[in-house]
Amino acid sequence: MTFHPRIIATIFRKDLIDAIRDGRVAIALVIPILIGVSYAYLFNDDLTDETPAYSLAVTPADPTAVTGQLSALGGTGVDLTVTTYASENEVREAVQDGEEDLGLIVPEGFEAAVAAGQTPALTVLTPPTPTAGTSYLLAALEPALRAVAGQGPPAQINLSTTAAAEET
Repeated sequence: MTFHPRIIATIFRKDLIDAIRDGRVAIALVIPILIGVSYAYLFNDDLTDETPAYSLAVTPADPTAVTGQLSALGGTGVDLTVTTYASENEVREAVQDGEEDLGLIVPEGFEAAVAAGQTPALTVLTPPTPTAGTSYLLAALEPALRAVAGQGPPAQINLSTTAAAEET
């Protein structure tokens, strides 16, 4: 049996015309394109370029080393705004109204007590509906307090990524 290019081209042309006329083929080609475009729109990751902004309310009006340590822990990856309030009630209202992600009520002599090895009480206020900023600041609070107290981390963590196993 011999193959003639002219006969093959004729059969291919006939099948192509039939496929174009059949709506199922058009749907099979168009639907994946529409799904791809809609996924690209719905799961747009341009938001990852933005630096998250969190806000912290503190009292007294004199910022403490704790707020400085929280700012340092965030580095350039977080935009932390520290707002000082004159009274405890102002901090409570700001956090309760959702204006601030977290509130710290720092008692007088806090830094001196921490530096002396004491454990003074630090009141932390969270909003009625916690935000991502609330979670971030709560997680960063203990390392910041350790740094103010002059303590290092309880363990040194060495992170390494394992290589994928080679298939033979």
